[in-house]
Amino acid sequence: MSVAPLHLKRWTRDEFHRVIESGLMEPSKRLELVDGQIVEKMTHHPPHVICIEAITRLLILRVGQTHSIRSQAPIALSDISEPEPDLTVVPGRPADYLKGHPTPEQIDMLIEVSDSSLDRDRRYKVPLYAKAGIREVWLVDVDGRRLEAYREPSPEGYRIVTTLAYTERLAPLFAPGILINVIDLLPPAQ
Repeated sequence: MSVAPLHLKRWTRDEFHRVIESGLMEPSKRLELVDGQIVEKMTHHPPHVICIEAITRLLILRVGQTHSIRSQAPIALSDISEPEPDLTVVPGRPADYLKGHPTPEQIDMLIEVSDSSLDRDRRYKVPLYAKAGIREVWLVDVDGRRLEAYREPSPEGYRIVTTLAYTERLAPLFAPGILINVIDLLPPAQ
């Protein structure tokens, strides 16, 4: 006996917002829209939070005159994706995005901080960002104490993936004159 395939509902960004605004989803739930699916965000452990705060401070000091650093805020990737990366670097002031969340063309770099979410970020979020054309994604591997830099997006994924140890450094594509030490992106070793 043949079983009919299961067809899942793919939500649009507009539908997602209407569901949230209607109160059908618990307001305490941390949700994001990833490729048409409503996904519950991972719990943030203290090293994850410390890492986000350290990177935010570092980026504000290095590029805060020309760029805004958005922390855990939505981005408008497509009609069916509105994820909330840990950090998004966009040109200009926060008020420049008053009429809408940044789109792929406006995003200079995304940073995901991964501890318990490492596999999930690699398998779902990084490919989603590549497909949308985000030019650079940094995946900070808290437990592995390293940085994975993804560059040259394509619909099949990123063409260049570089893994750097905590002793190395890298300049973001949007600010090639600013070298950032990987160790400065990580929480203190325990």
